[in-house]
Amino acid sequence: MITYTLGSHINGIPVYLTGLKEDGTPHFSSKPEEAAFGMLGEIEQLKALFDEKASHFGIFEIVEVTIKENEKI
Repeated sequence: MITYTLGSHINGIPVYLTGLKEDGTPHFSSKPEEAAFGMLGEIEQLKALFDEKASHFGIFEIVEVTIKENEKI
């Protein structure tokens, strides 16, 4: 399954948006499987909002994430 999230780099480490904290600041994880996923249109809207209102948090890019289910043998 392909989904999308916002990604950035903090201290050279790729991170992925997992949501907002109670105070409205973004929370990130280095593990894409923990990220807040959505459809491309939703993530494009979120990126536009972050570009407009949260640019002080850094540069965000739309990241495509492929989720593979583990197959048991």
